[in-house]
Amino acid sequence: MPVKLTAPPVEETLLQNTLWPEVQKLYGHGFEVYSVAASSDGKLIASACKASKPEHASIRVWDTATWKQIDLLSHHSLTITQIAFSHDSKRILAVSRDRCWSLWNQKNSIDQADKISFSLEAALDKSAKSHTRIIWSCSWSPDDCCFITASRDRKACVWSMG
Repeated sequence: MPVKLTAPPVEETLLQNTLWPEVQKLYGHGFEVYSVAASSDGKLIASACKASKPEHASIRVWDTATWKQIDLLSHHSLTITQIAFSHDSKRILAVSRDRCWSLWNQKNSIDQADKISFSLEAALDKSAKSHTRIIWSCSWSPDDCCFITASRDRKACVWSMG
């Protein structure tokens, strides 16, 4: 039987009566979170918030075992519109309003969750003009040998890892 509410439900009521109860809150972003991705093995989460300055245009990487931030990846100058982990969870691809993409490679073994960090492997320079408008979307090929970026300029570009 439906319950009639006279006020917004408290968190405890939501927790008891929803199929997907909240497990954890992750704090640290300066503005509202705009993009999020989970690694295929479920061990990592990457998130980014709206940004109009480079200091806010970063990816925060979280360890799902401890829910602690384990890395901060800075390269972009505006909002990161999408984040995608490779299928093996070893790389993070990000695209942004700044018309660039960045590719991050894991430095350490996934088995050492407390020591995971990422380094910038490659990035698209704005002067390359591959995309002339905001890049909205990105995705990995099934074998992780290439990725695709899609932009407001009506182009989808395929990028090879080789």
